[in-house]
Amino acid sequence: MAAALRLAALIAVVCLVSQNCDSFTLKNWPKEGEEEEEEEGNWALDEEENTMIEHSGIVSVSVQMPDVEPLEDDMYICAGVTLPKDPAYMVGILPQIKSDSVDRIELIGCLKSQAETGDAWSCSPDAPQSVCDGQPLRMYKWARNSCPNYLAKGEILTVGGELMRNMVLMVHYNKGKVIDDSGLILKMMPDTIPKNDVMLMMNYFGITVMTNSCDDEDQTAYQLSEVDSVMFDSYPDDPSEELEQIAESKGETLEDSDNDGLTEVSQWPRADVGVELGQVVGLDTDKKGNVYAFHRADRTWQADSFDSEDVFIGDTDPIKSDVIVQYDQTSGKNISSWGGDRFYMPHGLTIDSEDNMWLTDVAMHQVFKFPPGGADTPLLTLGESLVPGNDDEHFCKPTDVEVESKTGNFFVSDGYCNNRVMKFAANGTLLHKWSGTPEGSEPHSFSIPHSLALAEEHQMICVADRENGRIQCFDVNTADFQFEIDLPEFKGDNRVCAINYDPTKGVIYAVNCPTDNTPPSGFTIDFKRRSLLEKWAPREGFGFPHDVASYPKSLDGPGAVYVGDISRDTVWKFEEKDSVQKRSLVM
Repeated sequence: MAAALRLAALIAVVCLVSQNCDSFTLKNWPKEGEEEEEEEGNWALDEEENTMIEHSGIVSVSVQMPDVEPLEDDMYICAGVTLPKDPAYMVGILPQIKSDSVDRIELIGCLKSQAETGDAWSCSPDAPQSVCDGQPLRMYKWARNSCPNYLAKGEILTVGGELMRNMVLMVHYNKGKVIDDSGLILKMMPDTIPKNDVMLMMNYFGITVMTNSCDDEDQTAYQLSEVDSVMFDSYPDDPSEELEQIAESKGETLEDSDNDGLTEVSQWPRADVGVELGQVVGLDTDKKGNVYAFHRADRTWQADSFDSEDVFIGDTDPIKSDVIVQYDQTSGKNISSWGGDRFYMPHGLTIDSEDNMWLTDVAMHQVFKFPPGGADTPLLTLGESLVPGNDDEHFCKPTDVEVESKTGNFFVSDGYCNNRVMKFAANGTLLHKWSGTPEGSEPHSFSIPHSLALAEEHQMICVADRENGRIQCFDVNTADFQFEIDLPEFKGDNRVCAINYDPTKGVIYAVNCPTDNTPPSGFTIDFKRRSLLEKWAPREGFGFPHDVASYPKSLDGPGAVYVGDISRDTVWKFEEKDSVQKRSLVM
């Protein structure tokens, strides 16, 4: 009730044109007696004010719902957005879908503000007066199960300043009772940038990730050219030579050019302190950037570790040593360890958005969820201990887990025997599973799905299809095949062992398995274009890379990529060289 009263007071002017102001709630309002801070917007403020540092002209602005909770199904909710005073060119819009209940998002320009930044209210596309004061201008729309929608090519849209400072984010929820902060990332360039450079960036962001079912782009894309507005200018003929060279170098674009390559960090982790590592099979980082390694201590997977029915017949006792080791991201010192006398043949490790730890054991044929820091008893256990199977209650050598940040739903790659991917609700209820012809090469078929990567803003789950030498990506809700990445470096005996998605850079990090003729490498892959940006490896070379993890750059230091090696029994660390700090302006 208090939240509803506060909301009504904040947007009383909206209630004059909307009759549904009490049909949703907002979470995390300031406590009574606290004052809300007002910020003066600008495209390039100081780092300490939590804004973005410009790099080569590109600025990312996150526009999102302020943790709204629609109280009923089939609701539209609008949120006000006020852009900074300085004019800027909008060159791209990327959807950030955080909830399965979201099925439509629109960005609407308003000549007058309907509410201040952060406010939200019930609205309707059939009642323009509930969205804007005056004529609304639809700038972008996204709909689930439709082709992606981008800004129209051939025009430059100027926002901010005196032209269009007020926008409304309108989201439709098909289901209520879900707290959501979905939104859009706006790609901006200050209006001081030459328009020929802006053109190059708009062409880049206008490239659509097409799917097999997406053949109606021309019919579904909203064309801004239909809108008669002084905000639009025509493109010049050619981009500047300097920016064009940047965009074409190694297949990069300006958005990617802050990745100046990865270089090995020597003497990391510290070998003189902490637990002696065995085969490092799983890796991930927590919210603070600390690194966790899942290793096998003195145990190895031998040819006779399993019988013909995939039952573990190796050592009858669990590994005595601690098999989960936590490292400080900077110093590489061992912070803590746990997990002794519990696991038989460790494999996958994943840390979710709440720092819960998900582990797979291929000998136990089980998946475990542990609280942050570990515990004697897991929060969730799936599968039957040491019993393989292919029904809905059993796994057979499961390899990896990925977890959705908002719903808690999770995916399991299962694995060495069943060649399938399974999706579960947060409580462990099976939601979906898919596989194709056993060990086939068509879409949905796997030959050892060995690693998973979740690209939440694209609503895709990607699978390292190891023996088929490819990465397959699927819709997280329907499991519909979207596309595959099949680099030549993954073919033949090279295979693809592990993948990790970095949402801050829009790239997949991957490692392949060693062969007699080709040493293994790490790869940085442009997710949108599915193209190779860079190959990297330690100076002495990988032994057998088995897992890969990453942590984005921050004010504390450059971004880092970590690789677990089961041949050299170590963790390799790589950092971005000559990196430029870059932060997002959250409105």
